Amino acid sequence: PSSLWVQRYLREHNIDQLLAEAVNQAVENRSNDPAASLALYFTKLSKRNGEITKLFARRILNLDLKPALELSVECFFNGESRLASKTVGQIVQVVEPAVPNMDEAAEDAAAAAGEEGEEEKPSEEAIIDSAAALLNQAVHDAVVGSLAKDMRGVDEKIKEIVDAPHVLASLAAADAAAFMAQEPLFYFIAKLRQSLKEEASSNIGGGVAVEPGLGEDGEGVER
Repeated sequence: PSSLWVQRYLREHNIDQLLAEAVNQAVENRSNDPAASLALYFTKLSKRNGEITKLFARRILNLDLKPALELSVECFFNGESRLASKTVGQIVQVVEPAVPNMDEAAEDAAAAAGEEGEEEKPSEEAIIDSAAALLNQAVHDAVVGSLAKDMRGVDEKIKEIVDAPHVLASLAAADAAAFMAQEPLFYFIAKLRQSLKEEASSNIGGGVAVEPGLGEDGEGVER
C-alpha cells in the first residue's frame, strides 16, 4: 500500500493512540512479561472477541448412562474460533395434568377416548434428537454473530424459537461469556444480575432496586 493509504489507515483507526495507551498500561503495571501485557490489553479492546461463531448440540450418555443433551458453544478469539463452553442437560417432557373434580362416568369416557386415539409416545432419545436438531439449525442461526456477554439480546433471540430448550441454551451462552471474560460462571451471573437491577432502578427514575417482599408498612423491602 502507498504511504498515503497507510497514514489514512492509522488515522482512521487511531493506531498511534492505541499503541501509546498499551505501552503506558504495561509500564504502569510494571509487567515482567510486556508482550503478555500488551496482548491482554489488545484482546480486551477487540470488538469481535466473544462473538458466538458456532453452536452444536448432540445426544450423549451422562454419568448414569442415560440419554442427555450436550450443547457446545464456540466463540471468536484473536482471529480464530475456540470452544468456550460445553453444557449437559436433560430434556423434560411436560405431561398434561389430570382434570380435577371429574365424576366416574366422565373419567371412564375420557379413558376410553384416550385409548382409542392414543399415539405411541416418542422415546427419550427421539425427544433429545429433536431438540438437538432445533438447536443446530434455528437456534444456531439466531445467535451466531451475537456477543455471548450480551445475555439479554441472546435470550431474546432464543425465546423467539418455539419448543427450543431455552434454559439450556441460555446457560450455555452464559457459560461461554464467563469463559471469555475469564470469570467463574456464578460471578458473571451475579454481575449481570446487579447490572440489570441498576438498569431497572434508573429506568424508574433513580433510587434503589426493590426485591419482592413486604415490610411492616406494606412497602417493598430493599435488599
